[in-house]
Amino acid sequence: MRFDWYAASVEAKPKTVLLGLFDALKCDGHEETKARNGYENGQVLTRGGEKVATVFWGGNGGLPFAWASGEDAPALSEALRSAWTHRITRADVAEDFTDPGAWESLSGRLVGVVDDYRINLDHMGDHHRAERGRTLQAGSRKSIAMMRLYEKGKQLQQDPNWVRAEIEVKPKRREVRELLSKAEPSAFWGVSKWAAEYYEFMMCAEIERLDAGTIFRESDYDRRVKWMFRQYGKTLAEMLQNKGSAYLMGKAIEAKLIEDRFL
Repeated sequence: MRFDWYAASVEAKPKTVLLGLFDALKCDGHEETKARNGYENGQVLTRGGEKVATVFWGGNGGLPFAWASGEDAPALSEALRSAWTHRITRADVAEDFTDPGAWESLSGRLVGVVDDYRINLDHMGDHHRAERGRTLQAGSRKSIAMMRLYEKGKQLQQDPNWVRAEIEVKPKRREVRELLSKAEPSAFWGVSKWAAEYYEFMMCAEIERLDAGTIFRESDYDRRVKWMFRQYGKTLAEMLQNKGSAYLMGKAIEAKLIEDRFL
């Protein structure tokens, strides 16, 4: 799991950030670029003639702003984290799958999650013939988290089984931005309850929830009960049907626990 986009305001002088990133990212050139979002100056750092990262500064609160995408995002995140205090304004975190049937499994569960939480789901790409790649986009750009699931391999005319799940996080509160600047990529899936639930299905692993700048943990008991129902929910439902009532099912479970010396 890795960053695919990393953007942050940096608590340092613009020249310090420019020179530091130039060295850390092993750049060999730079060029001026038009600044946006209220900034006055912009510079693109390059390597072999290709853009590596962009830095804006001047205006807009005074702090320089740096961002990179794609293959350069992990290196930028490492450079910023090792050298400066910074506050993330946007980070995309991606995980790739290349198993046959990955799209069917991952898209099916995503549809279930968005229905459970009543959030937006947009269909884009080639959903008719599924030849040029399909995309599902969950959530809203105005919210803290939005997710994309897409057939990356088909879009690039490469491995047709290559599917990417990617969450786009735009924290609003200062304390959350600062907290995420120290968090591992996987932690970004914890900013939203629905995204955390999807992560746990996708990665077969639990994740801490991140809420309003503080991390809280479910109790060990709550986590074990949740996973019990996920793993044995169908069996429990079948048992309830066979016993005929919740009372009789409960008595049967109690008797079995006593027999096996759990009670």
